[in-house]
Amino acid sequence: MKAITWPVLTLMALCTVIGLDDIMYNFQNQGMPVITSWIIMCLLYVTPYSLMVGQLGSTFSSEGGGLSSWVRGTDG
Repeated sequence: MKAITWPVLTLMALCTVIGLDDIMYNFQNQGMPVITSWIIMCLLYVTPYSLMVGQLGSTFSSEGGGLSSWVRGTDG
């Protein structure tokens, strides 16, 4: 059985939501201090986002998962 590890899931969520180009652009302009903002952003946004997606995916696993099944299951 293959599984996605936590680091891969975090990077997928980070790149999907924030975008890799935005991250690199800030690093180019601000240098090393931007790493602190990456850590804060990961703790305050990406980690809760990943937990939310994991919870929704496990709740609606019988319907195949995905955004459409979450909306059908919660909104009707």
